[in-house]
Amino acid sequence: PKLNNLTGTEIPYASLFNPIVVGSFVFIFLVTGFLAGAYAAFFVSRFKPGAVLKGVGSNTQKPWNTWLRKGLITLQFLAAIGFIAGTITLYLQINYLQNQPLGFNEELVVSVPIDSGNNMNSLLRPGNAQLRQRMNTLDEKLMSNPNIKLVTQCSKLPGEGSISHHVTTKEFPETGSITTNALSVDYDFKETFELEMAAGRDFDASFGTDHLDAFVINEKAVKLLNWKTPENAIGQEMEKAGKKGKVIGVMKDFHFESLHSEIKPLVLEVYPGSFGFFALRIENSNIPQTLSFIEEQWKTAFPEKGFEYTFLDDTLNETYKAEKRLTT
Repeated sequence: PKLNNLTGTEIPYASLFNPIVVGSFVFIFLVTGFLAGAYAAFFVSRFKPGAVLKGVGSNTQKPWNTWLRKGLITLQFLAAIGFIAGTITLYLQINYLQNQPLGFNEELVVSVPIDSGNNMNSLLRPGNAQLRQRMNTLDEKLMSNPNIKLVTQCSKLPGEGSISHHVTTKEFPETGSITTNALSVDYDFKETFELEMAAGRDFDASFGTDHLDAFVINEKAVKLLNWKTPENAIGQEMEKAGKKGKVIGVMKDFHFESLHSEIKPLVLEVYPGSFGFFALRIENSNIPQTLSFIEEQWKTAFPEKGFEYTFLDDTLNETYKAEKRLTT
């Protein structure tokens, strides 16, 4: 059990009694015992009792014995230094993963997958108006609960990756388009995850056309597109997957992928057809009742879909489970 817990695997007891495993252990035991015994016997047999009793040759050693002893001691020191260096490196890596700011607040965020393992009937669905209306109705129902602070939708949750797309601008026409990461998000995405703007504004439903011709990018994308500063990027024209529009805001960089990867350029747009998750920021009180309410409203809005949920912080912790296991 301790080995299973350390390695994150499930090794059954029965595998220990596999003939190959048992045979290997017996072989190693016999060979090791033979070599250890043979060396001791060979070494002891070289002593001459008479010379030992008279003290003759007790202080003489052959050169190869001296080199062997010094070489083994050197190897021990090198191994010790290597283990210490590896331990320090591992500690620094784990400390980075545990303490590095993500750029967003993952606490008390409940995620409900729209296209989970039980909801594959809607995978790669078009962004039809009926589905959008059902999403909006569910939003309104959920927000009626005082324990639910904010609701949004997105294609991927922060910290769980994105999809790559080609982007063209005046600086990079279609013949020289560049590839960047992209997220489809809904209104209130920034507020739900407590993200910050570097310049410009966030998507706003009151403008009426943000879902048609507006983009928000991160600071890394500003550098990639040679727009120099976030303020200079506002109003710049760009095209992504046939959608033409302007940059309305620049969001501060956040880790939309795991901490194992550096932050990359990112483009955000409002595109309901790509939404894969509902994300809800809830109060830290009456959580069981809040989850029951969410499930009830979900089954009313989407009776054909199964209800599943996870807390975002738990999901992200699973990403770094291997590193955290090494600290236990």
